Amino acid sequence: MALLAALAFSIGACQSPADQAPEIERETPEATAEVSGLEFVARDLDGENVRFSSLRGKVVLVNFWASWCPPCREEMPLLQSYYEEHAGEDFVLLGINVSDQPGSIEEIVQLYGLTFLIWRDPMGDIMTGMNINGLPTSILVNASGEPLFVWLGPFDQASLDQHVTPLLSAP
Repeated sequence: MALLAALAFSIGACQSPADQAPEIERETPEATAEVSGLEFVARDLDGENVRFSSLRGKVVLVNFWASWCPPCREEMPLLQSYYEEHAGEDFVLLGINVSDQPGSIEEIVQLYGLTFLIWRDPMGDIMTGMNINGLPTSILVNASGEPLFVWLGPFDQASLDQHVTPLLSAP
């Protein structure tokens, strides 16, 4: 994606959903994502359409994940802890689940006590529209809606502190 300033890679990312995802049924056309740059429409866990631009004005860490991806599962406790620590700072952690059935998503939400936003990308349309081909992948977006970098692989605390935290404390 040409807009991205830097691309960081980490060993241990899962392959693309097409390579490992369990077979799922295609939903109605309204449930598939529309991708145009960083503007997309997805479904929240209640089945409602949600638009990425509704988060403008906040720093957003978008994290693509799946229940069948071990590195995705490994980073969930860290992401939840970071979210809890910074939730009052105009910060949104947006988990976008790729290719799981709703029941599998709910199991992960309950297992890790996730309280950050979770949206669905059941067919991987958002992910592939952004040329992302591994999980977990995160995109850091500033309050103006501009992507700053993409991180392929699981986050660690030092990377969150280095890349995300400075944006939260900026005036």
